Amino acid sequence: MNIGISRPSWEERDSEQIFRLAHEYKFDGVQIKPQQYEPLGLDAERFKEQYGDLAYLARGGIIVYPGSSYRTWAERFSSFLSFAKGVGGKQICICAGVRERDLDSDGLKGFSGVLNELGRQANGAGAVISLHNHADTILESIDDIKRIFEHIDPACCGLTFDTAHAAKGGIEDLAGALEQFKPFVNNIHLKDLSGDGKFCLLGRGTLDLKSVLHKLSEWDYREWLIVDEETAGVSVREAFAGSAAFLREGGLLGS
Repeated sequence: MNIGISRPSWEERDSEQIFRLAHEYKFDGVQIKPQQYEPLGLDAERFKEQYGDLAYLARGGIIVYPGSSYRTWAERFSSFLSFAKGVGGKQICICAGVRERDLDSDGLKGFSGVLNELGRQANGAGAVISLHNHADTILESIDDIKRIFEHIDPACCGLTFDTAHAAKGGIEDLAGALEQFKPFVNNIHLKDLSGDGKFCLLGRGTLDLKSVLHKLSEWDYREWLIVDEETAGVSVREAFAGSAAFLREGGLLGS
């Protein structure tokens, strides 16, 4: 299993610190968010120059927010794919942001058709795509995920299973949901949720994340496990130190 981390750059200085601390705490990669690559114009060479010796951590892949209208996704996808490959990342995690009102008359058929085509393009370039379950979208509940992936070819597009967004969508048995979607899961976003529904440091919240890690161990899961660290009000160092401590306790990260 590859262990990575991802975090928004809420302040300008955060971006480089994210890479420094990911290296310090021995994460295998950073799944980079738009704040870390969009200011550089999706230019892989500028990115590698900006992050220097730590740019290799981008092998954790990229997270993209292509917009609510899936019909326009193909227009930018080649740029995302080229950038990801240029920085050594092989996975593109798509946070769709699509709601029922955003679907055209062809509905799920059109949406899944776009994903299947983008996935074929990615596969042809030696990369993969993954669709992120997300609260307040058409990929919120367990039924939503089932309905969407009935129309998706698992060879073209996988599922990024985000534990906290799954819980926000009403999924209580996270390990059980993982088992249901095993043929599709190719990326995990490990994230905890406080009692009042806010993202919090791993192990500080209400979610049974240990059962998720146990399930992945049963599978001998070989893809990326990403700590999707979005805890507000804590420094980058505190966030990374807490995440690393939780993973070390589970035997997943070196000291």
